[in-house]
Amino acid sequence: MKEVALSATAARPTQDRAGFDAGSGVYALGEKVHVRVVIEDPSAKRWGFQLTARPESNPDASAGRLETAGNDTQVISSCLLQWITHTAGGTRLGSTSSVTFEFDWTAPDSAFGPVVFYAAANAANGNGNSDGDRIYASNLRLAAAAAVQRPAFTSSGVTEISTGQAGIAPGAWVSIAGSDVADQVAYWSPVQGKQLETTVGKVIVKVNGVAAPLSLVSPAKVTFLVPAGTPDGDVPIVVESDGRVSDTSDCAKSLCDARILQREVVVVSGAELDLATRFYRERPVSVELNFVQPIRALWQPVGAQQQHRFDESRLQLLLRGH
Repeated sequence: MKEVALSATAARPTQDRAGFDAGSGVYALGEKVHVRVVIEDPSAKRWGFQLTARPESNPDASAGRLETAGNDTQVISSCLLQWITHTAGGTRLGSTSSVTFEFDWTAPDSAFGPVVFYAAANAANGNGNSDGDRIYASNLRLAAAAAVQRPAFTSSGVTEISTGQAGIAPGAWVSIAGSDVADQVAYWSPVQGKQLETTVGKVIVKVNGVAAPLSLVSPAKVTFLVPAGTPDGDVPIVVESDGRVSDTSDCAKSLCDARILQREVVVVSGAELDLATRFYRERPVSVELNFVQPIRALWQPVGAQQQHRFDESRLQLLLRGH
């Protein structure tokens, strides 16, 4: 939780003895900020303060919501205006040198623009009247943080590449069309002996909580391989881009799941490749290899009437390293 501190001290000039330290000086929509008011005065024996938060564009309205965080403060409301101030017990009669008041402020949920905190602190001598008391005042301007664009897509934008149909199936390559799904264009580059990458260009796609291998990411599209073992029914898909997380989209699996129809060992240049081909409605979806080796080969599944050519780039796209 962010902290904002107001410090009032007798060492400051008479007209500006209160000041804020708010770090970056910005707030995020809906953010909860912990506020500390620190008053310092070597001659004071009783203490008080008052603070209000207002939109810079409209000082006659309150901005956000003030909340107590203990017995030393109380919130005062009048129509649409709000202040926070000390309680009787919070004045701490007899305390010397300095005191601290703590409370919370929740930023507005909608765009308000800059917000200004106006504060006044009272360092009193405890004699029951205003003679000898010192009032410190200051204000702080907090700018609204730039809105963070999260990855966005809908279930209708999730389609199997081989069929062009909406939905997913275990072992199928799938694309997500959306917005702000990545900050850059990046491709997976195969490395011999390594597993498929599940993070490309700071993007992660999780299917039912499992990180999926990626082949391409761009601001408007990401391509991934649906993990084996993805359950039946609607499954959640989430895109994470450089820490920004999309809303969850429940994407129905394809009506006819991809299934392994043929598995065989092919010998190419003396190297054995175990090929497991997944089909969707009699169309090949993906080929899995348990040996990483760029090759050019012709392969004809048992019972098939046509040979399939797998060139080097295609194999590198679909291979699974071990």
